[in-house]
Parts: sequence; structure tokens; C-alpha cells
Amino acid sequence: MMNELIRFFLHDFVLGATIGHLLIDAFARPNQKSEVCVGLAGRDLCQRHNILPVAYLNMSLPRIEGTPTLMNLSQLKEMFFAFGRVLQVLLTRSQNHELSGIRNVETDALDIVPNFFLQWLRDPSILSYISQNIETKQVLDASTYNRALNQIDQHMIAHDVLRQLYLSAFDLELHSNATNYYDAMTKLWSLFTSVPLHNRDFHPCSFEQIFSEQLASAYYSHKWSEMIACDLFNAFKEVGINDKDKIGALGKRFRETILARGGTIGMQELFREFRSRDPSYEHYVQQLTTQF
Repeated sequence: MMNELIRFFLHDFVLGATIGHLLIDAFARPNQKSEVCVGLAGRDLCQRHNILPVAYLNMSLPRIEGTPTLMNLSQLKEMFFAFGRVLQVLLTRSQNHELSGIRNVETDALDIVPNFFLQWLRDPSILSYISQNIETKQVLDASTYNRALNQIDQHMIAHDVLRQLYLSAFDLELHSNATNYYDAMTKLWSLFTSVPLHNRDFHPCSFEQIFSEQLASAYYSHKWSEMIACDLFNAFKEVGINDKDKIGALGKRFRETILARGGTIGMQELFREFRSRDPSYEHYVQQLTTQF
């Protein structure tokens, strides 16, 4: 099984040295569920002890003998999201192990880079580089891709956004003012939905992310990171996605700020350095209300 791993050496030609390793395990094992996940293979960067970061990308894609392995759009989105996390691990330049990768990144900034890489899939020209009909060799056309994006990303998007905003507000209310969850639920429910609250609706009891996981008073991070990622990506749209020289220069600046120093400097300061201003929700709202 280990022979199926693909190992990449991340080499910086400016430094003239290898700066990290990436392991990709592409295919699912027998009787294993097909899903994409990313994790750390035992260590982060520690320049003081000359330890290089290692990340692995576990794709768990289905394999059919004699047929090329294909990915649907949902799997592709999972991979792009996961690869954003991989680059956070591999491109950090912190000298201290405790500050490298994602170890010291603020909770509400953890998913900014993964969501930023997810934004690239919203541009049909990007997909043209990685898509092809296995029989005709034809690249997926923009109109077909846009229809697929509308079905996945835009379907009932208002309901989904309001649901996330309600859960975020409920989380903050519960950890700041409310004396019990039921008071917080009844106080906020009608502010985010026109559907009456059922008298036997106890959905907070299964709200695991704020009770048994690590997002207590930080559930808003989901939407916050999407908004920041959209603002960051818009910087690339402003210079022109297909302008290789400008995109390359901006990508280098993104690496040297957001990726290289995340965890050592607050994300607010890094954002201001990259965008030369504070974050704005305007681009995110525009994205939510625009169909392809």
C-alpha cells in the first residue's frame, strides 16, 4: 500500500533548497469510503532544528480498473479546500515550531486560505486547465460549468446563509448573554427565518461544533473566513486572472504575507498589508447574489 503514495519535494529555487514534502494518497482502500481529507504527517516546520514540514493529502478516490479516475465537482471543491490547508503547512516561514503552519493562526482565520483556494474554482478558465472529456478530449465549456456551479453553489443559497448566520448569532448569544439555550433560541430564531419555530425543535442539543468541538463562541468563523477569502481573491480578479505576469507577482506577495507569516502575525495585519485596507463584505455579498 505504501508504494501507491506519491511524494513531492517542494523546492524553492530562490533559496536553492527543499522547503517541505507533500505525500498524496490518491485512491481509496478496499471497503473504504471515498472522501477527501488533509492532515499533517507528524511534523511542522522548525527552522531552528532544520526540520522540514510534511503534509499529506488523502484523496480516497474510487478506482476502476481500465478506466481513468474521474472527480466530480464536489470532490474537486474538497480537494481545492484541502490543498489550501496543505500550503498553509508547507509554505510557512516561521523559525519556531509552535508558530508554524496553522498552530498559532486565529480560530476565525484558520479556513481563510482553504476558502481562498476554493474561490479559484469559480473561474471557468481555471477549470479548463484541469478538465477534459476522456473520450473526445474536449475541455468542459464555460456554460456547462456555470450551470453546474449554479446548481451546487446557488441553490437555496439565501436559506443556507441565513441558517449559518442564525447559528453564529446563537453561538455568540449563548456564550455571552443567555442564561440557557432555549432563551437564546427563541430570541434569535424569528430574526433569521420566517418559518415558525416548532415547539419540539431542540436543534441546539446536536450543535456539536460549539459544545464538544473547538468552535465555542467561534462558529461565525465559517462565514467570516468565506468573506475574507472572497475579498482576497478579488485582488487577483482586479489584476486579471489570465495575466500571468501580474498574477505571478500578486501570488508571490500572497505567499510572502498570508502564507509565509500566518501564525506569527495576526491575520488582520497581514490582510491590511496584502490589500492595503481593512476587509470589506461587498465582494462576498456580490458573489452571493450573482448567478453564473
